[in-house]
Amino acid sequence: MKSMKSAHAKTAKEKTPASRWVLFRFEGAAGRDVRLAGSFNKWDHTAHPMKRAKGEDAYTLRLRLPPGRYEYKFWVDGEWLTDPAAAAQTPNAFGGMNSVIEVL
Repeated sequence: MKSMKSAHAKTAKEKTPASRWVLFRFEGAAGRDVRLAGSFNKWDHTAHPMKRAKGEDAYTLRLRLPPGRYEYKFWVDGEWLTDPAAAAQTPNAFGGMNSVIEVL
């Protein structure tokens, strides 16, 4: 019979899945204020400003996220926009849509 102590010790040694780098990209004209918000940052549109990609009309941001399903949107010049390149979207509580990313 296993003791409670050995069962607990085994559980404590189990590793959690590693976080992964995720690249978010917004295509748009230069000179805009582009930010990323989502379930990974409690929808704080000030937390993740995006930078213009060198020589491109695009903005990028790399985030390290643990495995999971995340909803997100871009905050562009004070307006919420979904990601047209997202593999999936889901309805939100405000009658709009959120983009969805699955980190494996």
